Amino acid sequence: MMDIFQATVLRSLLHKDCWEAFGDIVTPDIFTNQNAKTLHKHIKKLHDLHVSDLTIEDLKLELHSVYQREGGRREELSDLVDGLEVTTPRTPGDLRPYVQEFAGRELALKAINYVANHLDTDDLDLEVAAEYMERARDLRHIVDADVLDLAAAGLPGEHNVRPMVTSLGLSDQLDSVLCGGVGAGELLIYLAPPSRGKTSYLWATAAAAAAQGRRVLGITLEISAHKCVRRVDQWLSGYTKEELIVNPRTVGKLRRALEESNDGKLWVKDWSYTGITVDDIKALVTRMRQRGEAVDFIIVDYLELVTPLRHNRNAERHNWSQTCKDLRALAVDLQVPIITAWQVNRAGSENHSLTERDVSECWDVVKHADIILGLNQDPAELAEKVLRIGVIKQRESTARPQVYLYSDLDRMIIRDGNEEPDGTEETAALEVDMRDRSRIHGDGDGVTAGEQTGL
Repeated sequence: MMDIFQATVLRSLLHKDCWEAFGDIVTPDIFTNQNAKTLHKHIKKLHDLHVSDLTIEDLKLELHSVYQREGGRREELSDLVDGLEVTTPRTPGDLRPYVQEFAGRELALKAINYVANHLDTDDLDLEVAAEYMERARDLRHIVDADVLDLAAAGLPGEHNVRPMVTSLGLSDQLDSVLCGGVGAGELLIYLAPPSRGKTSYLWATAAAAAAQGRRVLGITLEISAHKCVRRVDQWLSGYTKEELIVNPRTVGKLRRALEESNDGKLWVKDWSYTGITVDDIKALVTRMRQRGEAVDFIIVDYLELVTPLRHNRNAERHNWSQTCKDLRALAVDLQVPIITAWQVNRAGSENHSLTERDVSECWDVVKHADIILGLNQDPAELAEKVLRIGVIKQRESTARPQVYLYSDLDRMIIRDGNEEPDGTEETAALEVDMRDRSRIHGDGDGVTAGEQTGL
């Protein structure tokens, strides 16, 4: 019998695009299962004869034409093909990691079997086992050896080089500077000293993304899920924390109204003080997607609290660098934007305008990010509810401006600094409707604040 790895690879290889991508890598001699090896030879024969995708019926007809006697070999192989029929085929992109694992595993198993079968004989040649292992290692790298031919590359405008660009929902001016916002596969870091509003800006970004129809997973590693939800409720309502308590029906109405306006969603995962890794985040997203919860935007509050996958207790800066690198790789792997924050504790923490010179202590982190936004505010600006977001790094433009925002984090009201207020604070505290909230938050298309536990 074949295992799920072998069945998945063979089932996918029936498709022409997978065969063209991996047919020269997954060769018959890789298979340790003799029946799988035989089916692969028949698949190769059929691909030589057909220019389109193969079907399960094609493979069955091939077996019946070659093995004419009922029972025996034909029946055994036909049973395996029936097993392929219930296996989900993968696209080349999705199949790539399976081929990596499959090829490496099968060749390593060949090396082990060779040593076990020849250990007590004079025929043992360790070079044979070493060759299998070296090939296993090489194949794992060859799978990622695709290159782009310039002559075949799409012309400007024919290919979206930044898929799923999402507005940050904080400022039209800031989105314009960032060429629309943040794209899938990109890592954005809010950089600030302590108590500058990193957590509030993360959850405001999460709420704004959900309002645009994104399905957002917000992960808290510091404060509780309930406190995160309160920040989202404030973003929706413009209420202070005290006003939320006496206006629960209004908050509920805003949640429902915004949820019904589009497909946006916001889940909150409470991992506060539990020491999770990037792999834990990936496993959570994978599980949610398998349940039909199509996560396409991630907030991590915040980066410094993510546990490194490979911890080096003698090189803390290396640990930070590796964690940031792994998080950026996760954004590419899942094809989602990931937004997080980093706290400047020494160099730059006494300054009120963070620049490239102020990130010396965390350069190992910021070098991996696609976008870095510094949160700048002096005491006078704090009193006036003004915050300057400085673009410290972005890959899409050389522009490094500062964008002035009206930033009332007691009510989670964030907007361009040149906008007229929607009303007095007293009015916001007494009466909030969808029209007012849409003027505060852009188009205000929808958000759902939901708490997920036990995911």
